[in-house]
Amino acid sequence: YYYDDSLTQAFPLQEALTFDIAPPARCKYLMIYQNRLILGDDETWYISDPFTPDRFSTKSTTGYIRLARAKGGRHMNGVEFADQVVLFTEDQTWGLTNVDLDVPQLFPIHPGVGCVAPDSICVGDGVLLWLARDGVYLWLGGREAPKKISGDWDVTFDNMTFANEGGSNAALHNPMYDIRLANPDYTSAGVIYRFEMDTGTWSVISHGAAFNAVMYPLAVIHAPLGNN
Repeated sequence: YYYDDSLTQAFPLQEALTFDIAPPARCKYLMIYQNRLILGDDETWYISDPFTPDRFSTKSTTGYIRLARAKGGRHMNGVEFADQVVLFTEDQTWGLTNVDLDVPQLFPIHPGVGCVAPDSICVGDGVLLWLARDGVYLWLGGREAPKKISGDWDVTFDNMTFANEGGSNAALHNPMYDIRLANPDYTSAGVIYRFEMDTGTWSVISHGAAFNAVMYPLAVIHAPLGNN
């Protein structure tokens, strides 16, 4: 309750709004889409109340999402792309729209392709790229299915798993997709695999002895500001 003792006349007490819980703790993933804050961990995506990113409701069935795990495994991050939220498990890709409504719409983007490295997800230049179990995929949005772009490198990107490549880190620039493979402890071979979107070709970059083999970007920020 609150009151204002600066008023000269009596002011009725007002009951404060109550909420079930504060923002959930120990979440790994964060994104803002339309008027909601979305937080995620290995099992659950939590959606804030409209226009109140610090308030989450657990009584409503629309306040959280648990994606199918019988095949899909744990959650593997998410990103805003093509006017929707794209959510990944290890073996599936989902889209989430209409979060401004009481009942958001969840639909499958690809039932058999997921993501094994949360930090491999990159958005830019009108594309979405990420590392899946059998290689690197690119999606343009819309009704077209995600397309595998690492077919010529199947030996390198074959049988990817979170246990072995879960710490892989990528960046998108100029417009090139650079990915360095690593396990969740961020140990790697040190080379960078680069996909050039203008030519559709792959190459390998090694910085040699001048760089530590486990160097990574401090942060990867996806900022759709209209420039590279």
